[in-house]
Amino acid sequence: MGKAKYPWGEESPGSRYARLDACGVVTDCADGDSLYGCREMIGNVWEWTASDFLPYPGFVVDPYKEYSEPWFGNERKVLRGGCWATRSRLIRNTWRNYFPKDRRDVFAGFRTCAAL
Repeated sequence: MGKAKYPWGEESPGSRYARLDACGVVTDCADGDSLYGCREMIGNVWEWTASDFLPYPGFVVDPYKEYSEPWFGNERKVLRGGCWATRSRLIRNTWRNYFPKDRRDVFAGFRTCAAL
């Protein structure tokens, strides 16, 4: 299987897969589970990562250059997954956001995990 556009596959986001578009309450969307059984990889809250907000190799500035290039550096961390207010037309597995390290926000959370 190649890389899918979304954790659940290629089908466009909808309420059974993820909470997006500021619609509905934040709930569990089991149909949006990834092939590996991870839940809520898209929607509900942006998830903090430990990665600095830097360009990918081969980065090219697009028409919306103000969104990324001026903010690259180690002062901001990457967030992934979109939140309940993110537009579903924008979301995809590779979408990322960035916040300063000290920002507290209703749109961001974190994922916990444990080795079994």
